Amino acid sequence: MTDNANPSGEAEPALNHVGNDGTVVIRLSQLYAEALLNVAEKRNRVDDVAQELSGIVGELFVRMPDLQKLFLSRIIQRDKKAKLIDAAFGDNLGELTLDFIRVLNGRDRLELLRPVSEAYKTLLDRRRSRVRVLVRSAVPLTEEVLNQLKTTMSVSLGKEPVIDSRIDETLLGGMIVQVGDVVYDSSAKTRLESIRTQLLSRSSHEIQVRRDHFSS
Repeated sequence: MTDNANPSGEAEPALNHVGNDGTVVIRLSQLYAEALLNVAEKRNRVDDVAQELSGIVGELFVRMPDLQKLFLSRIIQRDKKAKLIDAAFGDNLGELTLDFIRVLNGRDRLELLRPVSEAYKTLLDRRRSRVRVLVRSAVPLTEEVLNQLKTTMSVSLGKEPVIDSRIDETLLGGMIVQVGDVVYDSSAKTRLESIRTQLLSRSSHEIQVRRDHFSS
């Protein structure tokens, strides 16, 4: 991937400040992610690139927020950022990922690094017929339960589920499974709230019946 490469053959939308237009950010991120994924497939580096991008935005920037601020700064010149990129990643990233970050810097697009990482992951999942499944539970799920859940979701969705299991201490029991915007809730907390709502509704109804009886 070179600096004059044009993702998908399409012209980039005009963009002075990346963060000002969410639609433009999404479109540009998708263009860059697709171009990067296409090159990664040719070089057999698809998973390596995914891991490296995720490692930067999901781990390194979290541990070193000041580094992320330097990357996003509009005050720091490209050449200084280029030196920072080489110093921070030169010995830790594969050639393709490092070259890609240099391309973003050369175009003043380093703000896109995080959304490109997300777009890359989404596009890769789509090409491999995978779907991300977020599972929240009150206690850690056993391997048996996770395997059963994977089998169930695979049959239900017709795709390979990638489970992201997290502990949610606000739940009393059961689990909440989320696929995109769809939520499957079997938590005890939700069941209790449902029962509470039913009891309150029933109490209100009985009170109204008594009022009607005394007023008649």
